Amino acid sequence: MPEETTREDKTEKMCRMMEECCAGMSVHDRREMMRRMMGAMGSGTGGMMRTMMGHCMRAFRWLPLIPLVLGIILFTLGYFLDASIVRALWLALAGLIVLMGLAGLLMLRVMSKV
Repeated sequence: MPEETTREDKTEKMCRMMEECCAGMSVHDRREMMRRMMGAMGSGTGGMMRTMMGHCMRAFRWLPLIPLVLGIILFTLGYFLDASIVRALWLALAGLIVLMGLAGLLMLRVMSKV
């Protein structure tokens, strides 16, 4: 059975690894390395974080349309359908959302233990 590792254990292991890696460096070299790492992570014009965010924004540019389309559909259904049908549809949608939320919480709990 694998041994459970906590976030503190992982942080300690990473700190030890960085300490061993940077043991022979001068203070100036460490600062220069940190500056380059921060630049690569996103503090410059072509940083990694900026590139990743740009990719996500391009991939999900249609995402704000979902609430608009759902709102129009639900408004139209509510206007044209009988109240009992709207109630049944509302309960089905609410149940689906609750199940999705529970599945998400379960996945988060499983992923946080890894």
